[in-house]
Amino acid sequence: MKYIFPLIIAILSLTGCHKKQTTPEYEQEVMHEVFPELIDSLYPKPYPHIPPPPPIPEADSAQIAEALTKYKTFKAKLKSGTIKHIVAIIDSAYTLEATNSTELTKHFATLNLSPDTTDLSSAYKIDIDKLKNNRNLLFKYRSELPEYNKWKSTSPFIPKEIIGFSRIRFDTTKSYGVFLCDLYCGKLCAQGMRVFIQKVRGRWVIHGTEVIYIS
Repeated sequence: MKYIFPLIIAILSLTGCHKKQTTPEYEQEVMHEVFPELIDSLYPKPYPHIPPPPPIPEADSAQIAEALTKYKTFKAKLKSGTIKHIVAIIDSAYTLEATNSTELTKHFATLNLSPDTTDLSSAYKIDIDKLKNNRNLLFKYRSELPEYNKWKSTSPFIPKEIIGFSRIRFDTTKSYGVFLCDLYCGKLCAQGMRVFIQKVRGRWVIHGTEVIYIS
């Protein structure tokens, strides 16, 4: 009889953990863990997306030289850490279509996974203060940078990149998952990919990615 109550408590604890793992809060914890690796995959080299200054209509040689000097100065400041590379984050993790459950099982085909059936048809607000990275990047909510919507800026050297990602579809063991990520870098410049993750020795890592579209 003395073993019954500890057994009941253990079962309730495990059940409670499982319920917690299907909530948006748990998804955010997982995203915070894999986000630095995700950023490394999007930015394989420091600041690869800094474009040269755009052509100046009817500019003389002195104006062109001045623009190039400003560009080189801006790039040097980024590399030295004096200023940060700004990236806009879409405010909320968007919904995830049911078809991604099939993609999850296909990617990990040898494991015969069973996708979790949690409803992912609602979005949740992203906490950018908890999004860490190994680059000299500064994250801002897209809603705080309205000029990004028109791809305009007070300076031609300010990056105009936007990153968005979806909710995460896990398997029933909460050891594998999939989510979507989009990177917008300007007019007719974007890439979308499906990101597969797995838990290895207690930590979430990226297992692989699949490009869905590119322009």
